[in-house]
Amino acid sequence: MQNVIMTGFYTDQCVSASVRDLTDLGYRVSLVDDAMGAMSPERHQNALQSIRKLYANSESTEEILPRLDQIAAKLTKKKRGWLSGRHGR
Repeated sequence: MQNVIMTGFYTDQCVSASVRDLTDLGYRVSLVDDAMGAMSPERHQNALQSIRKLYANSESTEEILPRLDQIAAKLTKKKRGWLSGRHGR
């Protein structure tokens, strides 16, 4: 595992700390910015601004879902290929 998709509550606290820790450990982090929040819109936006691009990419749910569909399709194709090979029946 090299990539982490991050959602959650308290963008300015828990999410921000986790993103920084994950990045320091070498993970690539993607924020789903409309799937997280804070106690106020201002705190949410300020936290996103402080961690965007430096620690993580930022995407909306609408942007990330097609990418997840592509990944799932690739994994399904790989699994089928493995099963149809010498190990398949």
